[in-house]
Order: sequence, then structure tokens, then C-alpha cells
Amino acid sequence: MEKKQMEYMQFKERLKEALQEHFLGRGEVYYDKGKKTNDTDKEAVIVRPFRTMVQATIYTEDMYEGPESVNFV
Repeated sequence: MEKKQMEYMQFKERLKEALQEHFLGRGEVYYDKGKKTNDTDKEAVIVRPFRTMVQATIYTEDMYEGPESVNFV
């Protein structure tokens, strides 16, 4: 279990680094709690381009677990 947790932490860092590199100078990338539609809080990486009111919320735990963990209902 400890090894799996460490892998998740590395996944989160690499995801954030890749997004920061992609949006370099065009937006901000940070971690926060995101509120899902069922009113539960989940850890998420937020991508917010500058000069816009739009933001993308990526739930890292769901992404890490793979497509079988995502609930589309």
C-alpha cells in the first residue's frame, strides 16, 4: 500500500509539471479540492488560463485509477 501511495504522489507531480509546461505563461496550474456534482470533495488539479473565467478541473484520483474508476452516471 505504501508503494502504491508513493506512485500516486509521483503521478500527481508529473501531471502538474506537464500541465505547467503546456500552459507556461498562459495560465496557472494548482491543486485544490473540487466539489463534484454529488456534493463530495475530491482532490483535483485546476487549470485556469489567464484572461478568462474558464477553468478545467481534473480529478487526479479518478485519472490515476484509470477509466474503469470513472462513473459517467
